[in-house]
Amino acid sequence: MADGQESGRWQTESGIPLKSRYRPEDVAGLDYERDLGDPGQPPYTRGPYADMYRSRLWRISQLTGAGSVGETSKLLHFYNEVGGDWLHLDRDQLTASHYWDPDHPEVLARKDDVGATGVPILSLADLEDVLKDIAIEKRYIHMSGTPWTNSLYFCVAERRGIPLTALHGTGQGEMTLTYVSTPFKDFPHPRCWVRNNGDLIEFHTQYVPHVVPVSVAGHNARANGIGAHQELAIVLANNIEYIEEVLRRGKLEIDDFAANLGGINYSIGRDFFEEICKCRAGRRMWHKLLTERYHSKDPRSWRLRIHGFSADRDYTYQQPLVNIVRSAYRAVAAALAGCQSLGLGPYDEAITNPTDEALLMAVRTHQVIQLETGIPSVADPLAGSYYVEWLTNELEQKGWEYLAKIEAVGGYLRAIETGWLHQECIKGAIEQEKKLATGETKLVGANCFQMEEDAFEVPARRPTRAWEDAMARVEKLRRERDNGRVAKALDELKRAIDSDENQMLAMMEVAKAGATVGEVGKVYRDIWGIWNAPLKF
Repeated sequence: MADGQESGRWQTESGIPLKSRYRPEDVAGLDYERDLGDPGQPPYTRGPYADMYRSRLWRISQLTGAGSVGETSKLLHFYNEVGGDWLHLDRDQLTASHYWDPDHPEVLARKDDVGATGVPILSLADLEDVLKDIAIEKRYIHMSGTPWTNSLYFCVAERRGIPLTALHGTGQGEMTLTYVSTPFKDFPHPRCWVRNNGDLIEFHTQYVPHVVPVSVAGHNARANGIGAHQELAIVLANNIEYIEEVLRRGKLEIDDFAANLGGINYSIGRDFFEEICKCRAGRRMWHKLLTERYHSKDPRSWRLRIHGFSADRDYTYQQPLVNIVRSAYRAVAAALAGCQSLGLGPYDEAITNPTDEALLMAVRTHQVIQLETGIPSVADPLAGSYYVEWLTNELEQKGWEYLAKIEAVGGYLRAIETGWLHQECIKGAIEQEKKLATGETKLVGANCFQMEEDAFEVPARRPTRAWEDAMARVEKLRRERDNGRVAKALDELKRAIDSDENQMLAMMEVAKAGATVGEVGKVYRDIWGIWNAPLKF
């Protein structure tokens, strides 16, 4: 073919057809000032800051936390010693993420799984013990991003005499994880989460200005079958939901809070150039959204900052040491894309809770690329490549088209409530699995270059007695706390939510009284009812 394109064979991971070469005519309409600009200048395609990594390297953000409170505390100290500079605590999904106490029937039925996905942080006492001897005012902290989890950190700070204005970090709190990618059973209705995040945005804007209240994560959609351009649209659609919620309340203007929404999370997957171009397109789309739809006037609101997370859906339990290579090239992609922070899947990600060795290797991968490759020397070194600029444009165009589809359904919240977004994920996941099964998509060690005996075997490691430890801690808390104070605090929380008052101060009182995550979950479920994803197979 004249343009070097072979129909159906050569395409990006998201299905965008590719030619074998790109020329000036493929980017003939590109205007430097309008479409690129210098790094640190609108539309921020080339990065949010002028000097990029010359001024500050990307933060090393590895998920840590598994097993008991004591085990996790030791792991955090090890992570700090080897150079991790973002404290990113992973919570146990069965208890802490579901808002269930360890004696909830659903937890009792699967108590051996407690601690397998993170640490059970069930009360303020748990977080205080995990963070013992860690100077939170000197660390960048991931706060999980719910009124409950953020309040726990705020209460730890207050008890240490640390002003909330001295805290720096990010709260996730996005909805794709909890309601789409791994929907939790009998969860409060999605409208509860929109309300919660609106409260967080208001509270952080006033009291905790250096902690991003909500960081929408496209990574969780990508892990469930969504393509790169769809990820761009979903992240925007979710942020639009929050922007509209806050503006509807009439207390804040767009430039009061938009800068702190502009810290988001993208997946960094297997397609090296597509992931780089996606990040560049995402920054340009954010700038257009804020200036053209919301008429923002503050340049700080226009800068999208990106946390990347290596797409662990491609990490194999077969020949797991090969995952080190996957982490390394994805770290290079994230750096060339201009990410502000990055988490890498440890090589044993598909098998077990990360061992100390795997966590160390992930941190060292960051450090080698930061200090030995020369990548930080120049901001956006790929700019001007015909292919890179063409693919950036293509992803942006397809991203806007997919956002229009979401808005035609009624917006991000309605796309969840109706199950439309779940069906989009399922379609994508089925297509991905078909390609793996037929060998059209190659996954080294899994469907090609297989070995009968795995020379790189890594034994699975599961937490021991994590449920027993969590149950003992909760029972001790219930015995020793003032249960009257807890009941009063929970009643006040319910009143604040019912009256459309910001719940954060009431939530902090709930935490200080010694309430548990399950008791907070009951308040939410009593008010909002329970909701389960409308999955159709």
